[in-house]
Amino acid sequence: MKKDLGSRIQFLSETSGLSLAELERYFNFIKAPHHFINGQAAVLGFKRLMSAPAVKDLHLTDLDEFLIINSHLEHVLSTIPELEIFNISDQIPASTAANGMLTNYPVFTVLFFHSQSHQTIIEQMKQLLFLENLEATSNDISAYCRFVRVLTETALPQIIVEKLTNSNPSANEIYQAIVAFIESEETQHEIQNNAYAVNRLRNAKEALRYLKLLSGRSVIRRHHTVESRLTEHRNSLGVRGFASLSNVAFVRYMTLPDEDELFETGHVQTFDSFDLSESELDELEAQGVEPAEFESKQQLVWFLDILSPLYAQQFRAKIARQGQVARIQRQNQYLPSSVKLINQVEVNKLLNYLDNYRVVDRKQAALILLIYIMLFTSSSLERAKLFTLYDVKDDGLFVNCDDDAVFRHDDVIGYNLSSNEWVVPRLQLPFTTKESTLPAALSPAPWIGLPVHCDRVKELIEHFFKSGKTRSKPLRFLSVSNAEVVAFLRTIDERFTPAKISDFLILSLATSTSISVAGYLFNRALSGSLARYYYSSHSPFEYQKLYNVLVQKVLPKCSFIEEVYHRPEISSSTPPWGFGARYVPSNESVRKTIEMMDEKLCGNWANTKKHGFIEFHNLFTVYCIFAQSLLTGVRGVIDPFIGRKMLIDASGLAVFRDKDTEDQFHSRILPLHPLAISICDEYERHRQIVFEKMLLLNPLFCRSDILKRDTTFLIQPETFSVVETRPSKIKSILDAFYNLPINSNRKFLRSFLEREGLISEAIDAALGHASIGEPIGDSMSTFSFVDLKKQLFPALDKLIDEIGLKLLKGLNS
Repeated sequence: MKKDLGSRIQFLSETSGLSLAELERYFNFIKAPHHFINGQAAVLGFKRLMSAPAVKDLHLTDLDEFLIINSHLEHVLSTIPELEIFNISDQIPASTAANGMLTNYPVFTVLFFHSQSHQTIIEQMKQLLFLENLEATSNDISAYCRFVRVLTETALPQIIVEKLTNSNPSANEIYQAIVAFIESEETQHEIQNNAYAVNRLRNAKEALRYLKLLSGRSVIRRHHTVESRLTEHRNSLGVRGFASLSNVAFVRYMTLPDEDELFETGHVQTFDSFDLSESELDELEAQGVEPAEFESKQQLVWFLDILSPLYAQQFRAKIARQGQVARIQRQNQYLPSSVKLINQVEVNKLLNYLDNYRVVDRKQAALILLIYIMLFTSSSLERAKLFTLYDVKDDGLFVNCDDDAVFRHDDVIGYNLSSNEWVVPRLQLPFTTKESTLPAALSPAPWIGLPVHCDRVKELIEHFFKSGKTRSKPLRFLSVSNAEVVAFLRTIDERFTPAKISDFLILSLATSTSISVAGYLFNRALSGSLARYYYSSHSPFEYQKLYNVLVQKVLPKCSFIEEVYHRPEISSSTPPWGFGARYVPSNESVRKTIEMMDEKLCGNWANTKKHGFIEFHNLFTVYCIFAQSLLTGVRGVIDPFIGRKMLIDASGLAVFRDKDTEDQFHSRILPLHPLAISICDEYERHRQIVFEKMLLLNPLFCRSDILKRDTTFLIQPETFSVVETRPSKIKSILDAFYNLPINSNRKFLRSFLEREGLISEAIDAALGHASIGEPIGDSMSTFSFVDLKKQLFPALDKLIDEIGLKLLKGLNS
């Protein structure tokens, strides 16, 4: 007998003797669909669930009514033949019955599943689905149900069984058991080759969201809006240096391309993906880290060139891999200027030709203007064609940064006719979260203005392209082809290509300062690691001054504007403007945080308050991590602190491997400043005193696996148990003093070192931002730790003085 979905519940009511109201309440409770397909499996599952000892948190007022209805349904479904449409054969596995239903009806469907081992624990985990929590979303519940289903497929992990010895566990105890399981699995490297184990671990991490809510913990939500989906912009590689394929994947250059010399050079591209689980994203967001910062251990890379004869293709195939790796290494070690750069004689030849070229019509003017834009703003030909012309009156370069919303709508280079300035928007990187305004961070400047040191640019625009509009794109629809630009450049010099013109200024700056500084100044990501760009920010005035120095140095024949070069810095907002990375602290906010934590730790409350030493220890731990990170830029996921055991004897070198793998792909080696060493020594002394005090409160305290790793740790005041210093835990304590994530200190450090004029190799080595071929000790590197120490320590001494960083004392016995 078949019934349409609309009449099934009516038919069930008439046949079973239960009223429609009773069935509605029951269906709503077990989250059943009205078609009630495989309903018998859910009824039997609900009976098993309620037969298990109740978890401590389960308090249901109408439970007796639902149990009576469930018992009645169990009887009629097994005895009335007409109701067999709701039944399921004993021979059909639960996974088959649940096919296509788990996504839409997770709670109802998970009732189908039961385990052959430790069934009571599985049923108690299901009971948590009937606890009321208004913050839980359908995604949270669905993720938890998927994990329960996965646990029923094999024997329950022993570590979960060992943690849940209480016959009536609480939601918090189940949460802690799952956390212990995740931590145990993450230390097992062999699971990487076990697809089932990898899937189970991923499901466990996602299930934590629901368990966190039930146990009173906070859950970080990512709300994706049109403004925050920056990674979904479909700009091509030629506009920014990378192109987003979705909000979790993008393509970028590994070596600089030149389409007009593809046969001689070619270029290498890579595909990057950062599709992480919700729990991993939670920890990264609490730390202030973007997934796109990470360098993949294994990258999908391809080499592009023109079609070659078959014999050449076969020969290349044999040496392609090692040849392209060497190619990337050389690229990242900065190729000699004779290969990628035109020289000053050639660029002066180009400027003289452009300045004296007789323009007779609008198309010729567009051709000349395109080349000016490419040269002075390091724009590719593709981006130069998208150039935006503004006519916005402004008394100062940065005073109206908040008001001139007209400049915010573009992700390409522009020119403001009224002020005779290039308008450079902020480089938009792949982000997973929307940017917020935080008081302790530099105010994000959406654009900067750079002076135009060429009189003819304004002449061409005023004569041929001025429209009277506030905003226009005069070159977008003019029929100036790429071939015409290439042909024009070759009439001046055979070596000229559009890529060589657009790369001239940005590469000149990158080789003398930093790739991130050059990238932000010209709104263009150079090849290599994107990580640098997430950590660099400077004031608009500093960028303008840098551009003026660059033009005067490499384009001496240019019509340099002397009064613009010596323009004084305009006072800005409080906190000051920052152009570049998100959430970079100001000097004042860092200094204030140190003073507040110092004042709190120097009080006598730790000795007078009951168990006050626990609160003191937690705050002192966070201070040590905070203070040391300002000197090391360490970004740890498990524990962002360098302890004494990480130091190599008396060399002062530290080896940090928090998120490393067996092949040491992510290892960092850096010279540790004397103050950073003093902080780790003081924490070690303090740590031993805490052990002695905690043994009196909890004799099992020192048996925790967390303490075996010899890292920092926090203490749960209610249970006297050990807690890992995960980013989310650090943030919960640090929020009282500092509204930025701990990773902002890393941004502060890189920006400070850039302003101090350290060479790029020293900054990258100190922050661990080097790309393939660049790290100290690599076969292509000529840099040493001695060089790094000589450059780094004087700058850190200055930083310590500016922010008032100091060594604080821990507990006394």
